[in-house]
Amino acid sequence: MVMSQTTSRELLVTDDHVCLSALAGRAPERGWQLRPCRGPFRALVQLLRGTYPAVLLDEKDLRGREADLVAEFRRASADTVIAVTVAHGPEPRGVDCVLRLPCDPALLLEEVGRAVAEREAERRRRQLETEAERLKSELAGQSRQLERLRQAWARLSEVVDEPMALREAIAQVFTQVAEVERFSLMLRDPTQPDELCVVKTVGWEAPPAGAARRKVGEGVAGLVAQRGEPLLVRQRGERPGVAGPVASYRSESFLSLPLRARGRMLGVVNLTERRGGPFTEADLHLLAFLADRAALALALAQEVEETRRQAMHDPLTGLFNRAYFLDALAREVERARRDGRTFAVAMIDLDGLKPLNDRQGHQAGDALLRQFAQLLRRNVRAIDILCRYGGDEFAIIFPDTGQEPEGGQRDHSYSVERLRLIVAHHHFSGDGILPGTWITFSAGVASYPADGEAPALLVAVADQRLYEAKKRGRNQVVPPSARGGR
Repeated sequence: MVMSQTTSRELLVTDDHVCLSALAGRAPERGWQLRPCRGPFRALVQLLRGTYPAVLLDEKDLRGREADLVAEFRRASADTVIAVTVAHGPEPRGVDCVLRLPCDPALLLEEVGRAVAEREAERRRRQLETEAERLKSELAGQSRQLERLRQAWARLSEVVDEPMALREAIAQVFTQVAEVERFSLMLRDPTQPDELCVVKTVGWEAPPAGAARRKVGEGVAGLVAQRGEPLLVRQRGERPGVAGPVASYRSESFLSLPLRARGRMLGVVNLTERRGGPFTEADLHLLAFLADRAALALALAQEVEETRRQAMHDPLTGLFNRAYFLDALAREVERARRDGRTFAVAMIDLDGLKPLNDRQGHQAGDALLRQFAQLLRRNVRAIDILCRYGGDEFAIIFPDTGQEPEGGQRDHSYSVERLRLIVAHHHFSGDGILPGTWITFSAGVASYPADGEAPALLVAVADQRLYEAKKRGRNQVVPPSARGGR
């Protein structure tokens, strides 16, 4: 039993103690209040009921039962000072303070007070040692946690430019740091910002039924995304404010954390089946810190992806740009050479864009370029690579042109011709374009390997045929069979 601080010092003393009357007159001025008891056993009962800094006994109280009584007093209160007055005989063993009689009452109280102060100092020393050990252990644990977080951040930082690898790394660091068997990462769908979509899981082969997607505000993950605050559930039924279906797990505890960075809500991390028992507030703080770092890594990854997208795309039309076209063409040549495949390249130039800009203005010209790009995009195959080459010139790579059924090589001129007819009959309108605006294009097509095996040569041949189409009167396609200039 640990002694608590009291406003006044009470001294338990047997009511037949030889010094009682003398002590009664001096105790108040020394800061003591006497609490007389009928014998040592009543003193022991009082000690079991309350807290007293000291008990004063006489040698006659211990005679014949010294060891047992001292042991009982120690069990009742380990921090209470046991003082004994002795007139004759040896000093009792195991007590804290022995006072020889006759003794001045003031000196007796002073000696008991000194023993109490020493016992209090010892108690505080033990407390400080215990607290120091606790803090040492806590700091060691925090140091281990910080090292795990440092390693986690280093791992995430390594893969911010690889979206799939980043998701895998986030799953690994959360399952390791949180010591969980089940994990899911849900990100906001860029095409449906009010929905969360599961993009990575650990602990199941597929997301739980109905949990692959969640509306913001629906279920645990939706609620966390909506509020932007973590949700810690320690036991079943503890799901305040959760609407909609909630997945069922073996564990009674789970934790859902928002992923927020750069002022944007990116998604939610869900954790359950913790091997070390239910999640605690300490787990919440640690994993919330990790979630902030994971969110920052995701935000950086999105920015890297957007930078790459901008570097590859034309800002006006949204199509791939010239640099991407040249890289893609080189890759397609290598693939076709390796696999023995054929492909075609078309160079396309709008007819009469400059006069349209002069008549209707560059705003209308830009709008027409955007509409033209979207018209082409809607009418090419998913595997075709459509690019804005520059100005009013466009390029298309047609992979895997294959063979005609009769055995002749398919050059995809028919695809470009189909596009030409679609554009020639399309009515462009809106965005400053005057009513009744039509436009056409001219195109040249080159085929690999018939027209060359080098990317630059294929572009040059297709470009040469494009200018041939212009010279022939525009609004037409010159296919590979027209060998003009080669």
